[in-house]
Formats: sequence, structure tokens, C-alpha cells
Amino acid sequence: MESRCPQCGAAVEEGQIVCVECGARLNLVYGKTPSPLLPAGILGAVVLLAGIGLAIALSSISSSSGKSSKAAAPVASAPRTSPKTTATQPRTTTATTPTTPTTPTTPTTPTTPAAPAIDRSAIEVSVLSGTATPGIAKRTGKSVKAKGYKLGTVTNSAAPSPHSVVLYAPGKHREANDVAKSLGITRIKSLDPGNRRISKGADVVVVIGGDERGAPR
Repeated sequence: MESRCPQCGAAVEEGQIVCVECGARLNLVYGKTPSPLLPAGILGAVVLLAGIGLAIALSSISSSSGKSSKAAAPVASAPRTSPKTTATQPRTTTATTPTTPTTPTTPTTPTTPAAPAIDRSAIEVSVLSGTATPGIAKRTGKSVKAKGYKLGTVTNSAAPSPHSVVLYAPGKHREANDVAKSLGITRIKSLDPGNRRISKGADVVVVIGGDERGAPR
């Protein structure tokens, strides 16, 4: 017998669950026992949907984990300076500048000890006249004695002299300089034999010449 949909009257096949024309549930209308394939199909669909959802969840977790790993990767792979590497770096050694040797100081030349002061009282001075001026030797003799010298022979010289001169016995040059300076006479010579005999061993002999230099005025 041909079956029809109780709603729209369209022809349906035996075992058809839903009317293809109006969508009415035929098994409920007919009160037939539902086919054993329906629960299995529903269970399969549920399992399939659960599998798809699990796959999506796992994919999301995997994607999040990958992003986290990529974000953390630069920190994990950042090179760290090893203390040992720093310790083994070559140390720069600063070369010390050689000290310039100090120039040795030139030793101070010892100063010549000052000559002892002249004791005029120990110097015998003879005064001789080499000019025709009367009394000039006597006046000069008084001046010599007044300056502290020991006065010796006072007389005429062995020969006339145009200039006044101070004569010194051997080793008495320093004493002759002192006498010449005190009388203002510039000429100094060694004692000649003629005046030596006349002066009778005097240390210094003063000859007043024609210029009368050294004679008191």
C-alpha cells in the first residue's frame, strides 16, 4: 500500500522519517518504532562534533604555546658575559717613563781663605828723596809713621827719579801694595840693589820723585 504524508499528502517511502515536501515527522505520525540507525547516527554526530571541538582547542593551545615560546626566545638566547671571559681579557700595561737622571751638582769651588790683615806696625818702610825739593823725604817719613808703619831710613835715593815709586824687598809685594795705596802712589817695583843698600834691610822703600806724588802737602 502506498504511504502518504498525513500533513500534505505527498507520497513517502516506507521507513522515511521526514516528509520532503512539508518537513513533517512521519515516524511520529505513524507511531512506528524509530529505526535503530537513528541513535547511532546521532551519537556519531556528537562524537564527531566533540572531536572537532577538541582538535580546535588543541590547535589553539598549540598556537598560544608557540607564540609564547617565540616571545620568550630572545630572552632565553641572549648571550651572557661570562666572568671568566672578562677575567681572561688582556690587561693593558702602562709603560713607566724612565726617570731622567738628575744632573750631578757641580762641586762648589772652595773659596780661598782671606789673607790675614796686614800688621802695619811690623812693616819697616824707608823713605828716600829722588828730587831736589828740600825736606820732602822727612815730611813723607812723618806721614808714613802716622799711618802706622815702622819708619826706617830717611835720606836721599841712589839716583834722581822723575816719578814717585814704591819698591819692595823679596816676599813683600803685598806689603808694598798696602803702602802704595795709603800714599796714593801708583807705581810699584822690586827693590834695586842701590836703594837696598841705602834702606838697610827695609821691607818697603818709598822713593819720592820729581812728581812729588805721595809727599804730604
